[in-house]
Amino acid sequence: MANDASKIRIEAVHADLSCVTRHVLGLPAGATVALALRELARIDPAVWPPDVGQGALGIFGRRVTCDRILDEGDRLELYRPLQVDPKEARRRRVARNGKAAG
Repeated sequence: MANDASKIRIEAVHADLSCVTRHVLGLPAGATVALALRELARIDPAVWPPDVGQGALGIFGRRVTCDRILDEGDRLELYRPLQVDPKEARRRRVARNGKAAG
């Protein structure tokens, strides 16, 4: 990509149970997460379906919303839904192993 101050480059990452998908996007400066999701769906709807961003979203592990403006070098992370509530998983471990740790 040429040195163009009106463009930014971001990485989008989505993991499902079978694989991790990564895509680098060039977007206009001031682009939002919503624009990045639309662009991903346009590029490859089989890998990035329009509803892929309906779950939790983050940038470098911090939750964000679709109106968040992206910065050069951001890593947009699309999180899959939890299989088990973490509190419920802990209860099950305690029930299985005895008393709680800590």
